[in-house]
Amino acid sequence: MTRLRTTPYPIPALTLALLLAATTARADSTPPASDHFAPQYLPTLAAGRTETGIHVDGVLDDAAWKTATKARGFAETNPGNQTRPPVDSEVWITHDDDNLYVALIAQDDPKEVRASVCDRDQIFQDDYFGVMLDPYGDRTSGYELFVNPLGIQGDLRMLADGNEDSSFDMLWESRGQITDSGYQVEIAIPFSSLRLPERPVQEWRVNFWRDRQRNVRNQYAWAALNRDNPCFMCQWGTLTDLHVGSASRSVEVIGSVIGTQVGSMTDTDDPGSAFENDDPNGDASLSLKYGVSSSTFAELTVNPDFSQVESDAGQIDVNRTFALFFPERRPFFQEGADLYGTWIDAVYTRSINDPSVAAKITRQQDGISGVYTVARDENSPVIIPTEERSEFALLG
Repeated sequence: MTRLRTTPYPIPALTLALLLAATTARADSTPPASDHFAPQYLPTLAAGRTETGIHVDGVLDDAAWKTATKARGFAETNPGNQTRPPVDSEVWITHDDDNLYVALIAQDDPKEVRASVCDRDQIFQDDYFGVMLDPYGDRTSGYELFVNPLGIQGDLRMLADGNEDSSFDMLWESRGQITDSGYQVEIAIPFSSLRLPERPVQEWRVNFWRDRQRNVRNQYAWAALNRDNPCFMCQWGTLTDLHVGSASRSVEVIGSVIGTQVGSMTDTDDPGSAFENDDPNGDASLSLKYGVSSSTFAELTVNPDFSQVESDAGQIDVNRTFALFFPERRPFFQEGADLYGTWIDAVYTRSINDPSVAAKITRQQDGISGVYTVARDENSPVIIPTEERSEFALLG
């Protein structure tokens, strides 16, 4: 099971707590007295439609953008309380059978835009833009896809308990660039990467977010947030007229081959001795993911190769009374990991240490979600408690 935790950087799920403690007075966010601004609560927007698709390069010159729907009227949610932001933000939305396309034009002084070249999920000290999606509209889970002005991604899974799974990684495209008037980003979200209702025309709960890092953290949202309402997802807007094609019934195949060879000197005491190589060793793996429908996915992996997965951060295990928990970053185990997020920590998939073969099916439909995982593990660590200490044993 993915170990769920609230991420250490402030992002939208923490916003309500930040709002309660925020200072509402700030000189540069106060609009002129003559300007009238009304925040948008629970706004509704019909998604644009294109048949030509969009090349994601951050330039926004594709013809398909001309028919895109535009979302404006962002409200400052922090430090201001649903006030008019000092800078404008405009979001373009359109889609085809395969992808949802989103672009942001962010007005700002380009010299003040904060953007760094960094690793994935490390963008939250920069300026960034976010697309938050709840395809089922049940307010129990959602996707949070963020991108900094250079197009570097950060993605999370919002969970029913209000926490966020920062180990979540999804397949999507993004590009961005800093311009003379601020910055702009371009995003393509494949429908095949999302769990969706089985309906040809869909209606999602959504919100668009902009984080502007200056002397204080300035946060703007398309759907305004009532500070007296503790439910964050309940206050998102609605995106209608989404025509999802058969793209969700996709097939993803990942194969890998690894080869090693070891050699040594025939006589380690003689620098001039011959160097002999042992016979080469090889290993292959195969992973298959099939979208049975937009809400049902089946996966199979044989001899999976996790060598490219991000390594775990070190943890101190001295004088700890509980076992260490590490986030689940292996792609096979990430799909449906949020469904294991029970308050009793019933399942911890990292205990499946070295699977030779594993299969899984996940389904979410009509308010009911389920995941079934089966695996053969070649090396399962087990902790055996004794009177004085805990002992480790390996099964397999």
